[in-house]
Amino acid sequence: MYASFNAPHTPLQATEADLSLYAHIKDIKRRTYSAMVHRLDVNVGNIVKELKKQKLFDNTVIVFLSDNGGPVARKNPWTINAPYRGGKGILLEGGIRVLFIMSWPKKIKAGSTFEYPVSALDLTPTFVELAGGKFNAKDKMDGVNVFPYLTGDKTGAPHADMKWRFTISASIREGDWKLVRLPERLPMLYNLKNDITEQNDVADQHRDRVVRMLKALGDWDISAPQVLYLEGDRWRREQVNSYDVEYQLTQPE
Repeated sequence: MYASFNAPHTPLQATEADLSLYAHIKDIKRRTYSAMVHRLDVNVGNIVKELKKQKLFDNTVIVFLSDNGGPVARKNPWTINAPYRGGKGILLEGGIRVLFIMSWPKKIKAGSTFEYPVSALDLTPTFVELAGGKFNAKDKMDGVNVFPYLTGDKTGAPHADMKWRFTISASIREGDWKLVRLPERLPMLYNLKNDITEQNDVADQHRDRVVRMLKALGDWDISAPQVLYLEGDRWRREQVNSYDVEYQLTQPE
């Protein structure tokens, strides 16, 4: 699942009762983060419990996802996006590849998985069609209805390619190939099938692919609507520097 970005986060907060459950975690920020995740899990459970009580659960679509990877490079050690490199604010996998769970007991088999990437932009067209609505090319939807792919009625990948643009960076993914464009260096190319941690830039070995993907990304970039909101100038240098941070690539035990 690939997500969008949100505004800068607010300070971490958790109840004393939830914090006590994670007293064994020494770092106060990671302890607070763990307590917050626990409370989120409890409240999702409360929603499911109420849906079951109202006999609505089997025919209710529930989607759970994050809007971006955890903030790692901003000296926030409570989040670790391993095995992915990067975090919130940049276009490496740690910043944009996130959890995505869809539940609909009446239509989706429990425990099933879908291997191809989808985007948060797919939710609107998916919900519109599930509700009986229709859309066409004139509506200029950025996403697609992914439900037929999840059920197996359609096969293959919902997207031939995926593109992102965020402040100083842009990226395009075609199949297992992903190119990242920054303002102060040559484009970086990764093969996600062989290098999920994006540690091996193979742009020099695939110049023709880089040129083609860079043009496709640029054509999309200049044809996209003018961005009305961008983060402040102070984030631009921080985002560029975040691509050079040494990230933890394994989860703590």
